Amino acid sequence: MHIHLILLLNLLILNTQALAMNDDVLEVVEVRDINENLKKTGQLKDTIFKTEVIDAEKIQKKNAQNLIQAIEQEPGLQVLNGCSICGIKRVQINGLRSEYTTVLVDEVPLHSTVSSYYGFESLGTLGIASIEVSRGPGASLSAPEAIGGVINVVTLKAKENKTIIDVSSGNNDYKNLTLVSTSVGDEGRRRTTIAGQYSNQGQWDKDNNNINEIPERDTRSLMVKYSQDLNNKLNMDIRINALKAHIFGGPMNKGTFQTINQPTPGIDFNSFINGDVRKKFIGAPGSTAEIIDVDRNEGTLKLTHATNETINFGSTLSYALGKQDSWYEGADYKNINEAFFYDLKTNINTNQNNLLTIGLEYKKEALRSKSHTFFELQGRDSDSFDYHAPGVYLQNIWVPNEKVEFSSAIRFNQIVTNFTDKEIKENEIDDLIIAPRFHVLWKHTPALESRFAYGKGYRSPLTFFESEHGLLDNGFDVDIDHLETSDSITYSLNRVGEKSTTTLSGAWTKVQDIAYVDNSGTMPVLRNLNDKTVEIANIDASFGYQLRPELRLGIVAEKYFYQNRYKEQLITAAVEERVGLLLDWDKGAWDVYSALTWTGTRDLHDYGYGDHYNSFDGTNPGSKKRRYSPQFFTVDVNASYELTRQTNLSFGAKNLLDYTQSESPLYFNSNGDFDVAHTWGPLQGRQFYMGLKSVF
Repeated sequence: MHIHLILLLNLLILNTQALAMNDDVLEVVEVRDINENLKKTGQLKDTIFKTEVIDAEKIQKKNAQNLIQAIEQEPGLQVLNGCSICGIKRVQINGLRSEYTTVLVDEVPLHSTVSSYYGFESLGTLGIASIEVSRGPGASLSAPEAIGGVINVVTLKAKENKTIIDVSSGNNDYKNLTLVSTSVGDEGRRRTTIAGQYSNQGQWDKDNNNINEIPERDTRSLMVKYSQDLNNKLNMDIRINALKAHIFGGPMNKGTFQTINQPTPGIDFNSFINGDVRKKFIGAPGSTAEIIDVDRNEGTLKLTHATNETINFGSTLSYALGKQDSWYEGADYKNINEAFFYDLKTNINTNQNNLLTIGLEYKKEALRSKSHTFFELQGRDSDSFDYHAPGVYLQNIWVPNEKVEFSSAIRFNQIVTNFTDKEIKENEIDDLIIAPRFHVLWKHTPALESRFAYGKGYRSPLTFFESEHGLLDNGFDVDIDHLETSDSITYSLNRVGEKSTTTLSGAWTKVQDIAYVDNSGTMPVLRNLNDKTVEIANIDASFGYQLRPELRLGIVAEKYFYQNRYKEQLITAAVEERVGLLLDWDKGAWDVYSALTWTGTRDLHDYGYGDHYNSFDGTNPGSKKRRYSPQFFTVDVNASYELTRQTNLSFGAKNLLDYTQSESPLYFNSNGDFDVAHTWGPLQGRQFYMGLKSVF
């Protein structure tokens, strides 16, 4: 309740100050967004930290219909498929686990570990202006839990009256419809963006064993963003988003699937011909079915008030409500996830060389889950939790001269985590955490600059989902009593020439008390790897060259260094070496974009794949899965042709070479237990598409 009182008081103060002003005193010479003005008069954007931008043009060239497709193959980013049946796709930054990645929308932390499990691929590209990727902790003052880094989705801000219709379709039931409309009124003081998207992708079964490697996914979303300059000093932004996603995975003959209320037999070696997952599935269709319905609504209110050229205030309030209704191979699971965030900050230009930011924030998240199978029949504790994180922060940006910029910040957060079904103690975690960060930007020459950063990160492990594939037949438990903490150092060297750009980057991170799934007992338990640390490092280099005015070439090379104790904790095998070649040719009415990616081999046993077998005869396993994944290439290509100034025709292919991993992601272990996460390469085959985009 106290945080709501703070919010109401803040709103009253801002509006009282606004009403006290005389709007007629200042003559408006140029109509400009208040927030753009503030960036020029004090509210500096923290660009000291290395931030890579995926703009709307590149998203279009990738034919990306969701966040996962937009960020795939980008430097330092990996998309791991944690479940071939239900299609879980998680995002790693700098090789760090997916739960260490935070997704912001307009710099607001709306998404949690719970929502990211199925939410990232459901987050469409409708109304997105760009995607900003900041690697390493401390990249955002509003996301200190981002040990790996931050992906900030910047939504489109209306600047003119226009409507965009984008329609595309392809093989395997792929279809997408996006509608975006922007309007500007009241001499530019009022800006509205409305965006809607429908996207569908059918199941993929490349190995023809009647169980998909990629599920069917149907997504519908609607976003409304409204910005109003209440006067020449006060701006209000409102964003509302609604999303529904339906995922059906498992049997290809889903038409014969009955109802989830009927008893469903389990999966064993008798479910496949000769007990081999590479052959036809002959078991009950419902035993492999994973059906997930996600319903998510979120809203954000921002107020920005400039008192004068040296001081401005910002207030942000957001709320998200997510619901998941799932059926996992014969077991039901539902949850309701609420997330609340409030931030109040003041930016002060203490002098021409200093910008001081003082902030107060409060985060709250709650999960309430139900399962007849797990919680009632098996008598297991649910994974319900309450999470609270009030905090204060202080940041100072100092620019002593034209060549050097310093940014230092410190946060104080009280982290309280209570797993509500546990009765051992009231709160499993109740810790005060102090997290410093330090950034330096050094401009050696006008064309050459270095960035160095140190940051301390932290997070509270919250759910069994984050470290394991879905829910298991024997149930699950959560026994967490420590925060995960990290120390990270990053460095980058960037050179911009007349025709070329070069960036070299490196990162090192040490994580303490990492969360892991303990499978030593009768059921898996999420615990802390107490008194032990893991270290992860990576280096990457990117080079772009403007060969001709119409032709640009690029190359990106990446290398990751993982300790074996860390590899064992990953949900699936990660990329260790990767090289990408890019070609972008734009001449006349034609625009052609192509990306070739090489992925190196890995020792799969290091990732815990040593007990994976293709077959089981009831007593002994047989036909062991390969130990080393092969190196492989993938190619994506997109071409667009400008029919008129308002209309573009596009066509292309993803995974043009139709390369998919050469063994089934399904497997038995030595005890005959079945699972679906033996993945190391692409699971989706060649996707042809054609689209038409019109702007009115």
